[in-house]
Amino acid sequence: MLRIEGLYRFDWATLRKGTNPESPAGYDLPGGLGRRIRHDYYRTLNELYADHHVGPLTRWANSRGLSYRAQPYGNTIDHVEVAGAVQVPESEDLVNWIAAGGMTDGVAAYDRAVDFHRGIASGAHMRGAPVVSLECCAVLDADYQTGLAELKRHVDVAFSGGVNQLVLHGFPYSDVPGAAWPGWAPFSNDSSPAVSDAWGPRQPMWRHMRAFTDYLARAAAVLRTGLPRVDVAFYRQAYWCLSWPEVTAGNLADAGYTWGFLSPSLLTADAAVVRGGRLAPDHAGYRALVIDDEPAIEPEALARLHTLAAEVLPVVVVGTPPHRARGFHQAPRTDAAVAHRAADLLALPNVRRVATQDGVLAALRHLGVQPDARLRDATGVLPVHRQDDSGDYYHLFNSGRSRARFTAALRGRGAARILDLWAGTSHPVDSTGDDDRRTVALDLAPGEATVVFLGTGPGLDAVPVTVPAPTVPTRQRWSRELTRWDLVVQDWQPGGVRTRRLGDHPTGDWRTTRDLGDVAGVGTYRTTLDDDADHDVDAVLLDLGQVGGTVQVEVNGRRVAGDCVGAGARNVLPDLRRGVNTITVEVATTLGNRLVALSRTEADTYGRFASRSPGRSHRPGTPTRRLGLTRPAPVRG
Repeated sequence: MLRIEGLYRFDWATLRKGTNPESPAGYDLPGGLGRRIRHDYYRTLNELYADHHVGPLTRWANSRGLSYRAQPYGNTIDHVEVAGAVQVPESEDLVNWIAAGGMTDGVAAYDRAVDFHRGIASGAHMRGAPVVSLECCAVLDADYQTGLAELKRHVDVAFSGGVNQLVLHGFPYSDVPGAAWPGWAPFSNDSSPAVSDAWGPRQPMWRHMRAFTDYLARAAAVLRTGLPRVDVAFYRQAYWCLSWPEVTAGNLADAGYTWGFLSPSLLTADAAVVRGGRLAPDHAGYRALVIDDEPAIEPEALARLHTLAAEVLPVVVVGTPPHRARGFHQAPRTDAAVAHRAADLLALPNVRRVATQDGVLAALRHLGVQPDARLRDATGVLPVHRQDDSGDYYHLFNSGRSRARFTAALRGRGAARILDLWAGTSHPVDSTGDDDRRTVALDLAPGEATVVFLGTGPGLDAVPVTVPAPTVPTRQRWSRELTRWDLVVQDWQPGGVRTRRLGDHPTGDWRTTRDLGDVAGVGTYRTTLDDDADHDVDAVLLDLGQVGGTVQVEVNGRRVAGDCVGAGARNVLPDLRRGVNTITVEVATTLGNRLVALSRTEADTYGRFASRSPGRSHRPGTPTRRLGLTRPAPVRG
């Protein structure tokens, strides 16, 4: 196979520039012949990779009782198609971030990678693969700066794109000869790109990792349950992992529609049949198909799309309809065949044509295609729907930067329950509706995710509870502020852990406190609450606000369930007693602030951290992270 430099392979510097091999300089010919030849070249590479790389490795692994997992994308790979050939296809955060504009837009680019994850998941869905993996959650130039809050957002975005397995990047050996504190890290040295992170006990916040991984495990269990249910399939074909298709029509997302992507070979899969008005009903169960601005398409693929539409699958054609073939062979004849077949397609009564993606929503509604999760006032909320014999599971993530108070009319039957991913409990929630849908009112903080279950039983193996822990007292009678704490700080340094004790200490950012400005480690706050109040309330809330680090709360020695990364309010009423109560808040940090400080005093060993900052994982331009309890903590009952 001919390897053409500049077409076959791109180096790291080129990737960072976002060069697209669909239109490389120096590889074009008059009359558009260059793009046809490039298509044929990339098509051949794609088939060789699937048939002579993925296929043999899969057979070899299976013969030894193993499955084959791979990241099915690259410079010249149609990742949606090849994901369907891999038993466990795996997505990746870092490459997606670069492609989505991360070099200029920072952390915001990770959110835009959700459509790449959807592409990987779509290939798996069409082939019936139950697991969609992710190499998570690498961030460029953020070694020892990435907190669990950033990690959670990476994960929730990926979950919203169909991922249901995580491979954390990474967990290096701790003891390597010659490695300086805090230990050997292959992606945190002077000779390689700095990529987060070196996870493990070397990180202070690792002590809270069990609560975090319990959250991940519960969400992943939901997202592996039964079958995926996806509203719309977008047809696409692109041989370039950094130019994946994107659905930019915000109105489609805000209305609650979910979508995936299909490439030509997936249309020929055994599952690609229409039954009961759904495409691939035994897999993703798409209710409609969108041909998204594809002026060139192979005749065989268009013929298959026409067949699906003729079986009364609703179809929307966006922008310029297909009018030419993609390949070089017998181009005049195949172009004419495409134009003729496209005219037949557009003439069908269940096909609509719109100018842009913004018109897809109205076309779908006109065709009678409603989303499984019909949302109202839900800007930024991303739903995922799974279904099994017990009922319907809806994972809903607020990807926006503001609170989302919205209603969700969810397709399904049975009682509505909320599955608490942090506590592992399931509680009933008020709902209205008919036999086809139940409508619930939801309130999600920025970055918060929840699961609504419609069906019988508690939902999976969740612990059923009758009443949830409220986040707002319905009858607030009193309020106090916890402003002074006894603070013990374990300061992690190369020579060991140094303990610092500060009595009667006010809350505030450690960086503004004498002797704590460069500290990274674990802070334990203790105070007392003299509780002589009337407990005839439904909640007593301890509101920690935004904590700098991961957090664990105890009241009178009993751990309080709750989010270990989002802080916010916790109901402590079940653990309060009359009289004096001891409240303990443990905050654990990254090592970033200490390493930045060491870069100033031990430049030979730690000088590389002088250019590090939370940057893309936190706040651009800030040399260190905010740490500790940063404001007084009100208690309300």
